[in-house]
Amino acid sequence: MANPLHEAFDWAFFRLRPNAPANAIVYEVDAGEPDAPNTIIRAAVFEGDTEPTGAMIGDPITVIIAKSWLAEMAEPEGPTGP
Repeated sequence: MANPLHEAFDWAFFRLRPNAPANAIVYEVDAGEPDAPNTIIRAAVFEGDTEPTGAMIGDPITVIIAKSWLAEMAEPEGPTGP
């Protein structure tokens, strides 16, 4: 069964990096301290293609996202604007 939290971070990553390789895997999420304004998501392509257990191929992709944006996207009624 898929983990909804993993799916949410995958969605956020690909929403902000639509040209990232389709087989990139989010392997690290750092929300920092509770009062930190941003979350850092790191993704990369790995050997094996479905789990980040093999060697990383190429360089990682880092995205810094405002926690407020993530919270807005998580609302049941969806985002209120673009």
